[in-house]
Amino acid sequence: MWFLLCQTLTQKELSIIKSNIKLIEINAFNSLNNLRSLHLDQNQLTDNIWFILKKYLNNLEILTLSQNNLNILKDNFLIKNLKYLDLSSNGIQIIEKNFFEKFIFLEKLYLQNNEINSLQLTFLTILKNLKELNLDFNRLTFLPENLFQFNNKLIYLSLKGNDLTYLTNKSFYGLNNLIYLNLARNRLQFHINQQPFQNLNSLEILNLDRNLYLNLTKLSFSGLDRNLIELSLQNCNLTYINLFNNPFDLFLNLQRLKLSSNNLKELPKNFLKNSIHSLISIDLQRNQFQSIPNLFNENFILSKLTDFDLSSNHICTLNRNDLYKYKYLKTIGLTGNPLHCDCHLRWLKQWLIKNYDYDLIKFLQWTCSTPMKLIGKQLTIIDEQDMICLENDYSQCQSSSQNSSTIKSTSTQLTTIKSTSTSTIIDELIINDISYNPNGMLTITWEYILSTLPKYIHLQIYDDINRHILLQRLIDGNQRSIEIDIKNYLNKSSTIYMICLNIRQNKYCRNIQLQQIKSSSLILSSDKYENNQSLQYIYLLSGIFLGAIFVSIMLIIVCYWRIRHISKDKLSNSIEKLPTNTLYHPPPRSSIFYRPLNIISYPQQQKQQQQHSCDTSECSIHSSTDTISLKTDDKDKYKVYIENFERAYLNETTRFYKQKAGQYLTEHGILSYLHYADQKLKEEEKRARRYLESVPECNSVPLLVRRCVDVFVTEFREQITNECPNLIENNDIERLRLVFVLLDHTGDISSLTQSLESFIVKQGLDNMLKNKDTIKQDPESYVQQLLDLYRQFSNLVRDAFLNDPRFLTSRDKAFQKIINDISVFQLDMPARATRGTTRTTLAESRCPELLAQYCDILLRKGTSTHKKYSSEEIEVKLKDVLLLLKYVQNKDVFMRFYKGALTRRLILDTSIDNELEESIVIQLRDVGMPAEFIIKLQQMFKDLKLNRDMNEEFRTVCPSSRNNNTMMDSFSFKILSAAAWPHPGDKIDVSLPAQIEDVLPEIEEFYKKKHSGRKLTWYHTVSNGQLTFTSKNGKYDLDVSTLQASVLFSWNHRPTNKLTFSELKLATNIPEIELKKTLWSLISFAKLKQQLIYYEPHVESYQDLNEMSLFWINYDFTIIRAGKIQTRGHINMIQRLQLNTEKGREEENEEIMFLRGERTKEAIVKIMKTRQRMNNAQLQTELIEILKNMFVPSKKLIKEMIEWLIDHRYMARSETNISEYVYVA
Repeated sequence: MWFLLCQTLTQKELSIIKSNIKLIEINAFNSLNNLRSLHLDQNQLTDNIWFILKKYLNNLEILTLSQNNLNILKDNFLIKNLKYLDLSSNGIQIIEKNFFEKFIFLEKLYLQNNEINSLQLTFLTILKNLKELNLDFNRLTFLPENLFQFNNKLIYLSLKGNDLTYLTNKSFYGLNNLIYLNLARNRLQFHINQQPFQNLNSLEILNLDRNLYLNLTKLSFSGLDRNLIELSLQNCNLTYINLFNNPFDLFLNLQRLKLSSNNLKELPKNFLKNSIHSLISIDLQRNQFQSIPNLFNENFILSKLTDFDLSSNHICTLNRNDLYKYKYLKTIGLTGNPLHCDCHLRWLKQWLIKNYDYDLIKFLQWTCSTPMKLIGKQLTIIDEQDMICLENDYSQCQSSSQNSSTIKSTSTQLTTIKSTSTSTIIDELIINDISYNPNGMLTITWEYILSTLPKYIHLQIYDDINRHILLQRLIDGNQRSIEIDIKNYLNKSSTIYMICLNIRQNKYCRNIQLQQIKSSSLILSSDKYENNQSLQYIYLLSGIFLGAIFVSIMLIIVCYWRIRHISKDKLSNSIEKLPTNTLYHPPPRSSIFYRPLNIISYPQQQKQQQQHSCDTSECSIHSSTDTISLKTDDKDKYKVYIENFERAYLNETTRFYKQKAGQYLTEHGILSYLHYADQKLKEEEKRARRYLESVPECNSVPLLVRRCVDVFVTEFREQITNECPNLIENNDIERLRLVFVLLDHTGDISSLTQSLESFIVKQGLDNMLKNKDTIKQDPESYVQQLLDLYRQFSNLVRDAFLNDPRFLTSRDKAFQKIINDISVFQLDMPARATRGTTRTTLAESRCPELLAQYCDILLRKGTSTHKKYSSEEIEVKLKDVLLLLKYVQNKDVFMRFYKGALTRRLILDTSIDNELEESIVIQLRDVGMPAEFIIKLQQMFKDLKLNRDMNEEFRTVCPSSRNNNTMMDSFSFKILSAAAWPHPGDKIDVSLPAQIEDVLPEIEEFYKKKHSGRKLTWYHTVSNGQLTFTSKNGKYDLDVSTLQASVLFSWNHRPTNKLTFSELKLATNIPEIELKKTLWSLISFAKLKQQLIYYEPHVESYQDLNEMSLFWINYDFTIIRAGKIQTRGHINMIQRLQLNTEKGREEENEEIMFLRGERTKEAIVKIMKTRQRMNNAQLQTELIEILKNMFVPSKKLIKEMIEWLIDHRYMARSETNISEYVYVA
């Protein structure tokens, strides 16, 4: 379409969108020198547009050319005032650096949805004023180091939907002002010591969605700690977050965190400890949480969280404290959770009514999964009377924790104590919640199901020392809660042991313990330890703040009594003399930590007793709480704790286990030792959290864990790793998981990954060689064998190593070796890439060829596979082939064989589903097939669609169609693009039937009227048709090629004659070799018991046919099925359509190697043109990176192509450095 434009001189903005413009007249813009904004989106403009724009529109500031047909950006563009440029969705493949030389003011550049690779990004060094850059959905595989060093004004960068696999520490160097970065839908994998974002000090928003192989550590987000406010990691397969390498506790100002669709089951304590003051929204949808995770441990009271989305998890019940502790919470998402709507969720319904409008509540899809009668009903509309608690229902879904700020339950199960005379009237009573506030008020709530309400409930509270009743009271039976001022009672006892509710001789109790209750009264917390030879009591009196709005000074009373060889009576008298309400001045620090090892002697004795299953009570060691306030200098406030307690605790623990670990290994062996080491690591970590400080200034718990790892794992690494091959071979999942967990603590699991990789390669090749004879002849068996191996190894990695990315990488490397191995069968490729030079061959795997054959079996009509599987099953199997294809190195071999098979299916109309064919072609791009290959395959389908319309039009205008309607209805032609379809070989002139010969000139005339200047070439070797053959036994429809039809038509005028080979050659005009092949397909068709043509004398192969061979029609021909003669039938005699005449396997392979050489030369020239000067090692690295999606070039091939380019003066060796090359323009 030609377009001529004329506008006034004052026009400043012009939009021509969706106008199907292909060409703009050269003078169309000559009167628009004042134009500032031009929009030419969604047309069909080509690269010629740049000449017109730069000639007349020098003042243009905004230009949009999205969704056109631009491919190359190479001219020097002179629109120097341009600030906004949109070239998205054009198929751009090449960007030359000089194109942007004059773009000194460009601020926004959009290049998404093109075909740009990493080597085309050098133009960015010129655009120093660029602020926004979009490169989504291109072909980027890596980011060159220092690429953005001159783009320090860039604030928006989007690289979504590329093939980035890694980032280096200098990938984003220079982007000091970047605010937004989108890296979603790539294949990124972070290494352990990698810090890719360390230069992004101003980054506020980071999107890493759909990167399935991330290996996050604390270093991964180094540099983002202060300014990052939004982080998205959705669908990243983060199944586990390591407590000791938690990358999320780095952020200080994070406001929004998205972790949906990650299969998370739990989060570590203090998961977001440093974001407690900033976090306002967290998205945990579509994970596997069974309860609301604790994001901030005990510091939740400081949280500003307002939005908490837990939709589509496994949460069945909630504790009210889970929500009440977030006082700013506005919305919570629970849609899609299996809620257990019993009495424990009444409070949630009440909370909704209180906090939400009624109109909004109606639309909340919080549905019940249990009990049975409430299944599918919305929590917000069911009657509270239906939310009852039954014993069985309660046991099915009970909250895993019932935390409060000061009271901690010692058992998650309710204890029911019944007297000997149990009443049958009582059904159930549940103590729901027990909470204590600093004012001294104890609140108890309960629920019960009774046939008749009791008149009174008898409340009893027991102390923790003598187990006597501390307080008892009668309560009205109609009540469901009570508040008691308990502080005066607590002054007489250290802790509360049990709370019981008694109804009609039935006793319902819960064990609890008060820990460090902070109130206006001074409360002692003590535990006792008895020994026949010595008694130690440690009284650590913690506690109170004095002063109101002035300076708050914490006065801690610390009493450290060391009493040896005294009786209990003397000790009791001593304790009674100590006034609990008197404030003491703290003694000097030296007296508090006199002999610090004695302070931790009790935990070590406790360890020894636990080794012998002794029943001991917990020791309340307040390691640092009582000593911190002795120092007024905040910078050094933990020095006392670290020097006197932490160091001694770590040394004592190390000394204790150094003796035990080696002894246990010697006595029980390495297999039992794995369980022992894992158990002790968990115990020590749990004990450390009880006794040691967890504040960032101390970091005591990780220090202890590292010490224990050194003792249990590092010391015995050799014995553990030596056992790995046996465990893998025996498929010992449980112990392999233990080995993985233990070695992962050390940060080095290379020995384990190497063992896994070696095992997979060995077992995979052994299995393939074992079934070599079967899979060699059957592509389906070969593919199924590979898939079985892949699933077996994937299950091993999933179950034993929790799908850790490092083991997934090992699996992929090993599986790649199996698929590309040549020990099962091989493909002999020429050693050189030049035609006809040598017969030396190189061995390659035949896997790509067999995968292409298997695809053909699945997609072609008439095969046994097609009859055996449904369309859905075929689609699944094709996706399995694509899974295997990503491990194939020589994809160019697959491309050649797949394209040949696809061509046969499309020409012969034997494809089971063209839409499925097209979808598979699109998916081939996702497994690394080059863009030009995919474009050509897509063009093949476009040609077929155009031909359908063209055939319909031809039938309406063709003169022959009016004379012979019957023939034209069954006649069709295909005009195919020579650039997209495989070349059928040399043209062969064949004698065709008169009916067909008459139509061909009309087709040519018809086509030339529609497309002047184009030339048609007929290739009869790939044409085909259907004939009806009448014999004495019936009529039979035969699918034949054009060459077969020409042979059969030779008997039309002499049906009973016997014709010699020479006569047939003269009648058909077919070359001798092709004629022999064609005749052989008609005289020795394997599927027929009676052949269509008889001949004499008998020969063994088509090559033995000669000039004296006689041929005649078999008029007794018939089709026999199940022993019966068929009077009607259909048979396909085409077999394999010959795309290339007389081209054997060696020539096919030589053609593949020749194309490899051409692609290698093309890639070398492209690299050298960009780099200008490059050494040999760098050139080989970049060359392999470009070509790896098609094939991996050998060093010999690279050297051969470099020599060819030097000989033909495309490049030259440097005069100063022989290993360096220089591009010759």
